[in-house]
Amino acid sequence: MTGGMFDRLSEQVDNPDESGEKFSIADTLELPDDERALVGVVIRAGSLTIAELAEQVGSGEDEVAKMVGSLSMRGMLMLTEGVVSPSPMKKTARIKPGGLFDTLGDF
Repeated sequence: MTGGMFDRLSEQVDNPDESGEKFSIADTLELPDDERALVGVVIRAGSLTIAELAEQVGSGEDEVAKMVGSLSMRGMLMLTEGVVSPSPMKKTARIKPGGLFDTLGDF
């Protein structure tokens, strides 16, 4: 059997930058309110410890640790040596529409 879970995991380990899609800020809209608030605090702060994050969102450290674990497994947050930080997000490409708009730029 090819293309199984272990093959995908191996590919992610071998090519961490190319594997999987990065999340976008729009993906946070699908999260439950408490997780969305937590991600928002982390994005604004840049990096926090679990204790600081629990204080910011007004929840217990155990509950926040579970949410951070879940969100890190989904690729929305990173937990490194006890510090929570946002995962890299995909960037939206900005492309000029061309056609009439390029012509207007000539005036």
